[in-house]
Amino acid sequence: MKKIFTAILLVTWMCNGAEAQRWGTELGMDYVYTSPLGSMQHNIKQGNGVVVDFGMLTPSRRFTVGMEVQYTQYGHDESTQIYQMDDGTSANMDIIVNNSFLNFMAYGRYYVMTEGKFLPYLTAKGGYADYSTDLNIYDPYEWDRCS
Repeated sequence: MKKIFTAILLVTWMCNGAEAQRWGTELGMDYVYTSPLGSMQHNIKQGNGVVVDFGMLTPSRRFTVGMEVQYTQYGHDESTQIYQMDDGTSANMDIIVNNSFLNFMAYGRYYVMTEGKFLPYLTAKGGYADYSTDLNIYDPYEWDRCS
């Protein structure tokens, strides 16, 4: 009985390994250019970023399930401004502002055609977006900006 169970387990394990090897992988990297529309184009600069995606293609070559990560920086500004201290004095300070967003998406892709040089597909995505603004105020007389 023990030998039969071991043989069944071994055959099942080998078949699973063979099936897993039939799955394909997709890896992509893209450049992203974003441009605001309407009245926002006067307030927000264009963005430049990168997208990396990784997917697993089913053995039928019809469906892909994967993950996509996108990072885009859409605003960077450096200026020197007068900063008012709590005690009433003022001083020139270097102001650096960075605006960016980071997206984490899971996606599903359906290939309309599976053969040929042109492979049209439909994609559905869902995930999380994180918009951030980093504002840093530095004393221009401190060269290392550490204190």
